[in-house]
Amino acid sequence: MNWRKNDANTKISPDSINRFKVILSKITNILERTQNFEQASYLIQLVDLLDESSIDEFVNKLNTSECWGGSGAVWEVQHNFNNKTNKEFKQLLLEILKLMKEENIMGKRAKSVFKYLEKEYT
Repeated sequence: MNWRKNDANTKISPDSINRFKVILSKITNILERTQNFEQASYLIQLVDLLDESSIDEFVNKLNTSECWGGSGAVWEVQHNFNNKTNKEFKQLLLEILKLMKEENIMGKRAKSVFKYLEKEYT
């Protein structure tokens, strides 16, 4: 399912692409350290899409329930994190969401998570 109707040829600035890669890699590291391998693998796929310049597919996958849905989604896995890791994880998620907002590629569910995290962690 596409995150918006007319998403063909989505443009993301080169600087933002690099920022997405850095942030996604940091989140992936946390997920691997905490043995959340399924979610880490999903984020690795996102970075691979950026490396392949598959921007439309990246945006679609970034806006799925695998990232922003309920139990088992990337943003929901902090249950086994210590306080320091949880805070770092949430701050990185906020960075991704802010970048999505800047690039105007934020879907409905991501917006909802953004509002929640922004209220809780800023």
